[in-house]
Amino acid sequence: MNTALLQAREVGGLHPQYQRTWYQNHRLRALDLLVDRQILHGQLPSTEFTHDSDEHALSVTMPRSSWVASLALERIDQRYLLCGSGNGSVQLYDLREEDVAADTETTVEKPVTPIGEIPRQLAHTYTVSDIHWYPFDTGLFTTTSYDQTLKVWDTNSLQCASTFALGHRIFSHAVSSIASHCLIAANTADSFVRLCDLKSGSFTHSLAGHRSQVICAAWSPRDEFLLCTGGADGTARLWDIRRAKSCLVSLDWHNYGTSDLLANTNVAHNASINGLAFTHDGHRLASLGADRKMRLWDVQSGRHLLVNYGSKLPCTARRKYDLVIPPLTDCWPPLVFIPFSKTCEVGCWDLYSGEFVKTLKGPFRPVICAAWRQGREELYAGGYDQEILAWAPEDRVAKTVAQIKAQEDNWSDSD
Repeated sequence: MNTALLQAREVGGLHPQYQRTWYQNHRLRALDLLVDRQILHGQLPSTEFTHDSDEHALSVTMPRSSWVASLALERIDQRYLLCGSGNGSVQLYDLREEDVAADTETTVEKPVTPIGEIPRQLAHTYTVSDIHWYPFDTGLFTTTSYDQTLKVWDTNSLQCASTFALGHRIFSHAVSSIASHCLIAANTADSFVRLCDLKSGSFTHSLAGHRSQVICAAWSPRDEFLLCTGGADGTARLWDIRRAKSCLVSLDWHNYGTSDLLANTNVAHNASINGLAFTHDGHRLASLGADRKMRLWDVQSGRHLLVNYGSKLPCTARRKYDLVIPPLTDCWPPLVFIPFSKTCEVGCWDLYSGEFVKTLKGPFRPVICAAWRQGREELYAGGYDQEILAWAPEDRVAKTVAQIKAQEDNWSDSD
């Protein structure tokens, strides 16, 4: 903490909330690679794991046949991590072992391995395009794949509880974190958003309006019936799923929400929209396009807020990109983390000002997906280098490096 803040605290001129906000923001802006986070990805291990003594060694190894396609952390305990693989399999990890090691100031000699796995013969025949926990119960999770199916799984038995065959490639799906309904929005290659009901095991209805493939979607954390979708036609649409004419507005970056909200000429991006994310208060929406632009919108008015995020946005592939926005309780003003599929990095921006904060380095090959671990201030990411990495505030990283060096010194003394 700097001198000015310390002096202000001493004389009582600093509000405690401001001090807390400053400290949290400072920590998240200083994330660094967590070198002791070892997660063995892929099939249950049958080969020996070797640790690279390099300070910037990657922390996860996995079979060459399986790259990391999607990640999901459950919100209840922030303990269990789901991983969808490029070969169609699904792995489940328990992060508690790493937490115990960090809290007791000991290093972990063995990597974290899957506590459960669904092989591709039982999961999906193609890449797992998206994966989500059921937000109210860790006993369920959902997966979608390019094999045209959405599957619901029982976590305890790792058995498929229900299957929705959509007949088209599924780029992603979205599950509401607050809804009383049990609807899953599946984004398909036929320009429709299919709403799948977990209670009945059938489709309720489809949302029609996009003129091309639907790539991504996000439910509002404020309104359980408000859904935003982004398509390859460059449009981002807000829907009220209760209405017959469901589309409320088609976002337009040209007129800033001042003209016809449903005009056919409205476009949010000049290329495919690959990522959508609401802030945790539900008032703002971030969109990422293949035109290498990120835009911020006011949800209530549909107005483009004219935030300039610069040109460090290599987002050209037609697939879903994860926009990771930590909860406002973890950071203010909010940050957004975006995996870079071209430069093999994760970029970080200030969501409201557009300031480029830093680049998180570590991967050697393109990064595909990312997930935030609330409370412990950790970012997990995976991709084509077949490894899952973790970043944490630099004070924890420095502590971890010191522990590893101390343990190495103890080994050398015993020899």
